[in-house]
Amino acid sequence: MNANTNSTPNLLQLFSFLLFSVISSNSLADECNIQKIEAESAVLGGKFTIFKDEQTSGKSFVSTPKESSWSLFDSNDNHFAKFTIELKEDGEYAFDGMVFSEDNHSDSFTVQLNDGDKFTWDIDSNKAWYIDRIGDKGSVDPMSFILSKGKHTLILYRREVQTKIDYFNIVKLDCQTKNML
Repeated sequence: MNANTNSTPNLLQLFSFLLFSVISSNSLADECNIQKIEAESAVLGGKFTIFKDEQTSGKSFVSTPKESSWSLFDSNDNHFAKFTIELKEDGEYAFDGMVFSEDNHSDSFTVQLNDGDKFTWDIDSNKAWYIDRIGDKGSVDPMSFILSKGKHTLILYRREVQTKIDYFNIVKLDCQTKNML
């Protein structure tokens, strides 16, 4: 046996196997109750608007327009994107958003899940679309939630103008961990 030959797979082989497994089957997504929710499917209120962008997954995203008369950090309940989510089973879930921020004056939403307390989800100001797990700037970042089977409501409120969201994934964490082992 050659000294460079090893019975354990290298990282490229492992990555290829995982990629093929995900592409060839939706079973992991089905098993783990992973759902992709396009932001433009939300019920929008106030200044939240759908904007077109060929670079995004649904060719559009949701944000608020830049208006100089708005105060930063003024979380007005009239400006929102409201999502109704149906979960297939009880479990621990996280929300991963595809988000974009131009600068540090457009990098947060106020978030409310069901009738829970509102919290600030602060994202990076890196001028690029990226995935960020919802978290509480003042407490736990990232966050997870213990949720029951059935309908739930996730609301993003305007906190700063022009914070953008393309979509988010709902990930069942206990299943995700089990399947990664």
